[in-house]
Amino acid sequence: MAFAIDTGLHWTEHYVEHGFCVIKQAVPEKFCTRALAALQQALETTLPPNEWTVETIDPELVKNIRTRPTPAAESIYDEPGLLAILEAMFGTDSEWSGVRSAGAFISLHDPANQPDKPQLVRWGHVDFVDRYIPVFGDGFTCQVSLVKSEPFSGNITIYPGWHKLVQKVIAENPDFRFFKENDPSWQAIVPQVEPYEFVAEPGDILLFHHLVGHGQNFNYCASGMPRVCIHFLAMGKEWLNGIDPSVPDLGPWKRSHAHNGKIDLPHDDKEMTIRSKQDRVKRNDDPRGTR
Repeated sequence: MAFAIDTGLHWTEHYVEHGFCVIKQAVPEKFCTRALAALQQALETTLPPNEWTVETIDPELVKNIRTRPTPAAESIYDEPGLLAILEAMFGTDSEWSGVRSAGAFISLHDPANQPDKPQLVRWGHVDFVDRYIPVFGDGFTCQVSLVKSEPFSGNITIYPGWHKLVQKVIAENPDFRFFKENDPSWQAIVPQVEPYEFVAEPGDILLFHHLVGHGQNFNYCASGMPRVCIHFLAMGKEWLNGIDPSVPDLGPWKRSHAHNGKIDLPHDDKEMTIRSKQDRVKRNDDPRGTR
């Protein structure tokens, strides 16, 4: 059985407890319509999204728009609904940095590659492969759906509660590294849980913690409907280096880092993150090759 949203919690409390939340119809339909029109132009098509498959859309164009920021995608930051969400998440003791980082994520249906029984990936990952994992960071990740998605249509999955467990491990052992979902060292610290699949209406927004597990799925839905969303980062002005849950009036973003009690890192979390990422890039460029 898939994980179900706890409707008894306010969305901010759901984020704190489970490492993610969903705000229904957080941005208006007109934003989705405008963003879809820009995507049609970028994908060189006049077809409506429900007709986008690997047979009608060039997959290379899909890859290109995923890594190329566009004004249409970044205009999500101008939406009053999102700005209110960011204000609520960061609280009165922090605020959004104003940095914009957004791209389109599209998962196309491939009629020639369909299983007998569709399934969601069983293990999630974090976005810090073979490098230092930040204990705190400066924000969280978001997706806004531009279409009505369907189960198994290539939606992102979230593995609730992992942010608490992962933070405890890396706070105690900053040398811990994530390599891949099926690595024994990763599966030793995170349990196999029922994932939450972001099946959404246009304008629904998903927020998730940088340490909560998440997974990428193939599009196996019967109708062939694609997943079409804007994937973007919400970065605050402050990069934490410690947390004290006894401090009053912490905003939801900070409280999501306070499950493991008071933490005061002996090293610079931001500096370690930047330096480790630079080292990883150098290793990737090394012709001798390393893990």
